Amino acid sequence: MIVATAGHVDHGKTSLIKQLTGVDTDRLEEEKRRGLSINLGFAYSRGIEEPTIGFIDVPGHNRFINTMIAGVSGIDLGMLVVAADDGPMPQTIEHLDIMHLLGVSDYVVVITKIDRVEPGQVAKVSDTVQALLADACPVFAVNALDGSGVAELKQFLCGRAEQRGPRSDAGYFRLSIDRSFVLKGIGLVVTGTAISGKVSVGDSLKLLPLGKLLRVRTIYAQDEAVEICKAGQRCALNVVGDVSKEQVNRGDNLLDEKVAIPTARFDARLHLLPNLPFGLKHLSPVKLYIGADRKRARLFLLQKPASGNRLNPGENSLVQLITDEELACCSGDRFLLRDDSESVTLGGGIVLDAHAPRTAKTSFSRLTYLAAMESGTVGAMLQTLLIDHQQVVDLSRIKQSWNLRNDELNRVLHEPALAEAIRLFDVGKTEFAVARNVWNSAGQILSKNLSDWHKEKPEETGIGLNELESRLAPGLEPVLFKAVVVVQQERGVFKISNGLVSASDHQVVMADEAERQWASIERAMTKYGTSIPMLSNLQRDIAFDEDSVKRVLQAAARSGKVIRLAERRFALPSVLRVLAESVSELACKTPRFSIVEFKNHAGLGRNLAMELLEYFDTIRFTKRAGDKRLVIDAELPARFFDA
Repeated sequence: MIVATAGHVDHGKTSLIKQLTGVDTDRLEEEKRRGLSINLGFAYSRGIEEPTIGFIDVPGHNRFINTMIAGVSGIDLGMLVVAADDGPMPQTIEHLDIMHLLGVSDYVVVITKIDRVEPGQVAKVSDTVQALLADACPVFAVNALDGSGVAELKQFLCGRAEQRGPRSDAGYFRLSIDRSFVLKGIGLVVTGTAISGKVSVGDSLKLLPLGKLLRVRTIYAQDEAVEICKAGQRCALNVVGDVSKEQVNRGDNLLDEKVAIPTARFDARLHLLPNLPFGLKHLSPVKLYIGADRKRARLFLLQKPASGNRLNPGENSLVQLITDEELACCSGDRFLLRDDSESVTLGGGIVLDAHAPRTAKTSFSRLTYLAAMESGTVGAMLQTLLIDHQQVVDLSRIKQSWNLRNDELNRVLHEPALAEAIRLFDVGKTEFAVARNVWNSAGQILSKNLSDWHKEKPEETGIGLNELESRLAPGLEPVLFKAVVVVQQERGVFKISNGLVSASDHQVVMADEAERQWASIERAMTKYGTSIPMLSNLQRDIAFDEDSVKRVLQAAARSGKVIRLAERRFALPSVLRVLAESVSELACKTPRFSIVEFKNHAGLGRNLAMELLEYFDTIRFTKRAGDKRLVIDAELPARFFDA
């Protein structure tokens, strides 16, 4: 269990910790500054039959914020220390505000220096402190000089530690570096509190923002050499790689590669402290404290406050933090904001989406998405987005933002309430989820609209994918549209040919007049045999104007009755099959043949021979090799052309 001490300077925090652990944290701080020890900066209480308890002691108000935010992921209990002779002071209240903002909800109050006051004063201070807390909490009165009351406090802490279950090591490993140094004979060491997951000796981690891979050679956790470090533990990692100490800075992150994606903007819920002397305007410059990092940022208000373009003290809002430099964070991470001069703590909050969009950030669907992200659990969030709001959800984005392993997300998706109500689908390498009724409705809408379109335009073979999406499926998410079209094709409901989508049972119907004209044109084309005619030849033969001939041939091409070779030449499929067989015969004798050789073999004119071979290239029957051709799929004509 990790206990964070808070309170006004000179109220006896360091002396109290020395009584509880036997460790002088002032000495630890001095050793850290001088680089004399691998020591993790915590004091630990260990007994043979007692649980291990770590204490964070911050030696000075200016260091409190940095130390608290860096170690917040591991804090289990806040210990508010108040001197009996002074009572709560401004720093006491500010420290308490900061712990509230960082999500610390469990407290114990310790009143020190009781030897300096009458007993009634202790009770009075106790009542005053309790009034500052939202809920009643245990209060202990101690004298750190002679140890009075310390045994009772330690017994309480041990009991609380034993009640705690094991901390979850869900997610991939993340650590925000708060210190780095080089020890002779050991090498580069980085320290911090493990935010999530676990790391083992021999694992590789990515250092951000540098982007270099480092291997973990040895691990110290809770001041002991170990093989594995887990979330919530204070640890020191001896790492090796192509990195110098000068390249590692406070606030850098060591992460599993699967979660090592930096961001320069994240969406969050921000709470301003109620006692601020001023509010915050839209796009105000602020200092952001997150993990052990500190960044300059601008505050974008996603919701317009009731007071206009300013968020007032005590108010909260959905916001986007836009940072000058990239950082690493995940949903659920806590942060603090201070003013740009870092003289006032403004407020704090919780990260909702670590990779926020640049555009449409205040749209209704976006705000709905962020509201769902506040649900508290991944299951509740997915239930809200998928079932309540009928949205399409990018699961890879959810995994990244919430730092979820595949097995962790799969467990959530296979919970009965979700598994029966949703449909999973892939587009490319990205996995999505949608409510089953939305999926079914999308398929029905597309099928009906395509059927209606065919009734309106029976002479058309099909509709282009882009036109189908814009005209017949305007309300569908693009990824859902693509997935439904693919599945409908696999099921045989749709067919796709040359980029045109049609219902599988659709038959092109030409108008009566066009059918009569086609019959005349077909008879004329047949007479030419393999000497495929030009449009001008057909116009002369059947006494139709050229536009009519071209219009009828284009309609016939849409139905597959003819195939367009060039702008002014169309061919019957049966003729093309004969000519393809001629190409195969030539290839048997001359595997690499020229246009002239094909022209002479088939008895054709040069222009027609050239157009034919270029067409055969496009359908991947032949392939050009310099000024020669070769057959690459001898079986294609039998599959492609009607007999």
